[in-house]
Amino acid sequence: MPKIYELLQKYWGYDSFRPFQEQIITNILAGKDLLAFLPTGSGKSLCFQLPALCRTGLTLVVTPLISLMRDQVSQLAKRGIYAEAIFSGMSSKEIERRLDNCIYGAVKLLYVSPERLQTDLFKLRAANMNIITLVVDEAHCISQWGYDFRPSYLEIAHFKATIPQANIAAFTATATKAVSIDMQERLALTNPILFSQPFYRSNIVYWVRKTEDKEGQLCRALKQHPGSAIVYVNTRKRTQKVATLLDTKGITATFYHAGLTAADRIHKQEQWSQNKVRVIVATAAFGMGIDKPDVALVVHLDLPTSLEAYCQEVGRAGRDNHKAYAILWYDLHDIVLLRQRWKESYPTIDQVKKVYQHLVNYYKIAVGSHAFVTYDFDLEHFKNSTAIQAKEAYYGLKVLESEGFIQLNEAYYQPSKIYFLLSKQALYDFQLSYPAYDLLIRGLLRIYGGALFAPYCMIIEKKIAQQLSCMPSNVYEQLCTLHRLQVVEYLPQRMHPQITFLTPRYIAAQLPLKIDKIQQKNETARKKMEAVIHYITNHRLCRLVILLDYFGEKELTCHQCDICRQQVTEGMEVWRAYIIEAITTGKQALEELTAGVAQAKEKELLDAIRRMLETQEIYYHYPGKLQLR
Repeated sequence: MPKIYELLQKYWGYDSFRPFQEQIITNILAGKDLLAFLPTGSGKSLCFQLPALCRTGLTLVVTPLISLMRDQVSQLAKRGIYAEAIFSGMSSKEIERRLDNCIYGAVKLLYVSPERLQTDLFKLRAANMNIITLVVDEAHCISQWGYDFRPSYLEIAHFKATIPQANIAAFTATATKAVSIDMQERLALTNPILFSQPFYRSNIVYWVRKTEDKEGQLCRALKQHPGSAIVYVNTRKRTQKVATLLDTKGITATFYHAGLTAADRIHKQEQWSQNKVRVIVATAAFGMGIDKPDVALVVHLDLPTSLEAYCQEVGRAGRDNHKAYAILWYDLHDIVLLRQRWKESYPTIDQVKKVYQHLVNYYKIAVGSHAFVTYDFDLEHFKNSTAIQAKEAYYGLKVLESEGFIQLNEAYYQPSKIYFLLSKQALYDFQLSYPAYDLLIRGLLRIYGGALFAPYCMIIEKKIAQQLSCMPSNVYEQLCTLHRLQVVEYLPQRMHPQITFLTPRYIAAQLPLKIDKIQQKNETARKKMEAVIHYITNHRLCRLVILLDYFGEKELTCHQCDICRQQVTEGMEVWRAYIIEAITTGKQALEELTAGVAQAKEKELLDAIRRMLETQEIYYHYPGKLQLR
């Protein structure tokens, strides 16, 4: 395969491939379907980018992240490779232009989201493209038994029918055996070839500790371990809180979460990538597609929802092959919160039926009627009218949606957002100067408090209007004016949340839910949660052994995690006591010390003697004779 080596050198500047890269490229060029498990930092992108240059035609890459699309298209452009990306926010004219480039131009790779495959326009234009390979990135998203299921991924197999000549190359970082089987079935792969590279990298040190002072431990760790770092937390508010704390300690930091505008996310990512700030504090929204080689530390201040997500996040450390640390701090409250989150996020069958009953009562829908009828939907009003908990309603509605009974439009998931651009003192001065806005500002502060000073706080204009005894339109108009005056950053909801009933109304008790499927999904999520708890509370097994066992890989002891270090320390103390007692009772020669020790343990004993000599606890007072100092 001389051509692929020529391309590797010409466009990437490498003389050799990483493990599995050449085999994967060869099979893609041979038109084979394949599924590759390559850990973060293994050079996955090259596996499909290079073969795209070897053949006439287009490689279509399906990925869930706009940031990844932009980053890879930019990197390819720097290498002189023509690639395009289509994502939300583009004008229809721009989309048409890029689609034309893929049909008539020299585009080699086109990046799209899975949602794009469902549009009639894309299906129609794709039929005229010479698509030779369909690449599915983050392929675990297609499995309902995985950790990041996305319903839009289920459309990939249907779309594949429009390009029967193309082979499928699916990639993900880690997956259990059950998820692997599910991916193959849902993608309808034909006799797929499997590639699996163990996610373990010897330069990453796993460390878990229970503590009541996470922030203090974080500051100490950052001072002990220089270099770029990622700190993961579970809430948007906490990203800013921790980043601000680090700044006050002289550690440059920024924060990142999905609630920021696209421009803010790009700016913050670039600040960190270019080492203008050392630490980025982020939610799980940060990381996919990030290729920063010198990350020396990945810290979790909150528990991840699964070991798959944890390994994905940890895998962003040490890509330069230098030693890097994966540190997780927890307390008992974290375990309680994790179990509570699972309980809230995966409602029981009875809870789902209860939400359905409240929903049909809310709209006064008669049994057997109202299929394909759409209503405006206000979650806050629904919650207050039915005395149902907000989270129970939210997750119950999501189950009803996944089961095909209702459909919620995009606005349901994306409410209005606001962020005060002024400091508290400057805001107070503004209120004095512009009393017309004082009532609204005081009302906002009363309802949402300090959350308004962190990007971004989700708001409900109708709720604000009720509190202020005015019309929602008045609230909207004043917020728009405050936005123009640069007092706030206001991102109004693009449309009204709506709910569509896709089936005639059922009697709630007879709702034909796929009970086995729902219960299995809930149980899968529970097992993932318990695996995280087992990993952090374990005090006996090597951290790596637990992770490898979870993913069904061959067990391998790392000899450097906190458990392994602890066992070495404990073993050292046992040998130290043995050596002190032996010397005290007259066994001073090495032969005498090793005489009563099994041959398999001699090395441990000799290592302990060497350490005690180095620390000068013992010394040779006569050739071959040891003495206590």
